[in-house]
Amino acid sequence: MTRIPFAKPPLSLADQVSLLQSRGMLVSDPVRAQESLLRLNYYRFSGYALHFESFVNRQRTHAFAPGTSFDQVVALYQFDAQARSLLFRYIQVVEIAFRSAVCYELAIQTNNPHWYLDQSMYSSRFDYAHLLADCQRECDRSDEIFIYSYRLKYDQPPLPPAWMMTEILSMGCWSRIYMRLADQEGKKAVADHFLVSPHYLESWIHALSVLRNLCAHHARIWNRRFTIRPRLPRPLQSLVVDNTYLAALLVVLMQLLSTLGRRGEFRIEFDALLASFPDVPRDKMGLLVPTLGGEQA
Repeated sequence: MTRIPFAKPPLSLADQVSLLQSRGMLVSDPVRAQESLLRLNYYRFSGYALHFESFVNRQRTHAFAPGTSFDQVVALYQFDAQARSLLFRYIQVVEIAFRSAVCYELAIQTNNPHWYLDQSMYSSRFDYAHLLADCQRECDRSDEIFIYSYRLKYDQPPLPPAWMMTEILSMGCWSRIYMRLADQEGKKAVADHFLVSPHYLESWIHALSVLRNLCAHHARIWNRRFTIRPRLPRPLQSLVVDNTYLAALLVVLMQLLSTLGRRGEFRIEFDALLASFPDVPRDKMGLLVPTLGGEQA
């Protein structure tokens, strides 16, 4: 494809609203629409508006389906924002429990507070140098008093014990550590906390860490096809369209929350969110049922 210089000029808020109207969107209050676009950013808004566009031979027409309103698009955005907030809150529950389980099991099995610094703990495919760089960077920028106290009192090893690093390394980093552990007994001991095999746990934590980051950075999760997909055992496969949709991550999250005693409250909250936005298309999340409630995942 031939590349060309970018030449689109910035549009004023009034011109942004006019552009939407010229494409067939119903705007009942242009002034309020301008205020909404100022808060949301036109480009973010257009990601949700795309759902309402008419397509011909799978090609965009830049024209909205008849009856499409500005408020419908805003409602989609509001649902997505509330879903992100809800999911982020419950993924934190799993994240903290997972990090704690990895730290505890490997420290006990190796009898080594600094087991994560032992390169022999990992498979040959693991980027050990990258791990050390991550650990050093997080320690250098941390303002936690326990990091300061460790450095003040101890000179070896230069990095703190695993139970301190548990508090400052990211979910994604712990996901990579777990995935590349050479100690299969250690991996199984961690997975046993969640009543699942290491094969599934490493996949689920990896996928949830990606979802967590999307939620934290306010990215759209409704109507997204995920490239990092959780492996699903057969009973869970029957609950979703496929594992590229948000629904696959929802059932995985519920499985993990069930071992932590939080599944029921999450399901109630997510079903309540769905009920408050009845017009949000469920199929764009890969849900085969109207709500999360009722099934046994």
